[in-house]
Amino acid sequence: MGIEVPAGTVKPNEDIKAAAYRELCEETGHTCFTIDRYLESALYDISPMRAEIHERHFFYAYPTAPLPERWQSHEEHDGLTTSTRFECFWIPLEHAHVLSCGQGMMIGKLGK
Repeated sequence: MGIEVPAGTVKPNEDIKAAAYRELCEETGHTCFTIDRYLESALYDISPMRAEIHERHFFYAYPTAPLPERWQSHEEHDGLTTSTRFECFWIPLEHAHVLSCGQGMMIGKLGK
C-alpha cells in the first residue's frame, strides 16, 4: 500500500477533530499529541481499489513529548477484526509526495 499517515473513519455522532485524534492515537500507540488546526477537506476517488469516493478531513497535529525515530504499533479495531500492525516513522515534509493515495495533498497548507 505504500507509506501512509494515520487515518480512519469517523464514528456515528463523532466530531471530526475527535476522530482524527482517536485514529492518530490508535494507530501510533501514543497519546502525546495536540491537534493544532484543521487544514481542509477534500474528496478522493480510491478506484480501482474500490468504487468509493472518500471525504477526507486534514488536520495539523504534532507530538507534545519525545517519540522515537521509528517504532511499531498495532490497532485492535475494538476487537471486531484482526489487529493491524504498523511501523511508524518520521519523514521530512519535503518528502511527503511519497505518501500513498494522495495523503500528502495538504502539505502545502502547513506553511500558511
